[in-house]
Amino acid sequence: MASRAVVNLNSPLLLYQRHRERIEDALVAAGLAVLVALFLEAASVAAGPWRTVLLLAIVGSGTYSRALGYHVALAVLLWPLWRLSPYLTLLFLAVALPLRGWVMERLGWVLLVAGAPALAQWQVVGVVPLLAGLVAGPRTALGVGLFAALWLKMVGGLAGWQPEMGALHGASLSLAAIEARVAGASFPDTMRLLAEPLRESPLLYALQIVAWGAAGWLVATLRQVEWKEGRPQLPLVPVLATGVLVLWSALFLLPVWFDSQSFFALLAAPTPTVGLALSAILAALLSALYESVHYPVTTRTKRRAPAKPRAKKQMGREGMRQAREANRTRTAERRHPWSDIPLPEDEEPTLLSAE
Repeated sequence: MASRAVVNLNSPLLLYQRHRERIEDALVAAGLAVLVALFLEAASVAAGPWRTVLLLAIVGSGTYSRALGYHVALAVLLWPLWRLSPYLTLLFLAVALPLRGWVMERLGWVLLVAGAPALAQWQVVGVVPLLAGLVAGPRTALGVGLFAALWLKMVGGLAGWQPEMGALHGASLSLAAIEARVAGASFPDTMRLLAEPLRESPLLYALQIVAWGAAGWLVATLRQVEWKEGRPQLPLVPVLATGVLVLWSALFLLPVWFDSQSFFALLAAPTPTVGLALSAILAALLSALYESVHYPVTTRTKRRAPAKPRAKKQMGREGMRQAREANRTRTAERRHPWSDIPLPEDEEPTLLSAE
């Protein structure tokens, strides 16, 4: 059972849990603005005060409404994407608009996947499947790992790099290199460049993508194992070690098995191994922060929360609307935020108010 932290009424933790939806929308909007800023900087578009205005518009609108912030960010990205490649812009819109409901519901994880090329440059791209495994459920962690590896390979292939996960660790994926390759390319040529990660060694690259998803799934599954009475979760160290071992095997053992790289040549470059260790530490810290702010809290002076009055049944359209709203509320209350793990009955995150 999750522990309950005893906090003061003026505690930031209590303030966060009371206004969690608004604060998390603001954090997601800030992350979206950071990614847009990195892209605008790489594309050398909207420099100076105009860029600041656009980024503030994304943060402000995203804090007010996640859907509004999402559409404002799409509008800001249209021009630099069109300059890069009209065909890439159309493909981007063909995914971002029809799937906007699904994307906005999981926008935090989508942003983490989209930031995989930058994390790879900093040698900590392994944090994507590991963090998803610790925080989200197995299905979400599997999808996050698969899409992160696929997206990283696609961007690496567009930038002219060998789309092998070990080679992409520490790689500087320049937008200028992508622009040079897609400039003047027709639609079939653009599609060929996007599919390039699976052309040279399709089985190797496919297995690496699967391994990235499997690492997240294993971490999430092991994290839910009840190993001891009173200890409903396995400790972090063996859970993360299992995920890191799967990722390390995808980086080192799979290329050797397919004769793509020499094992000793790979061992001569220890930075990917160090990067995986740093990824595990970073995932553990972020997971601890997540759990600390989402644990149910109890204020020092407490009283029972008043029972909610039973709504009278209404006929017609208004009654149906209230029933759907009540059902959505019950479903949302039974899950951890950012996760697909159902909450047990004794871990309902209710707050006890003060007199």
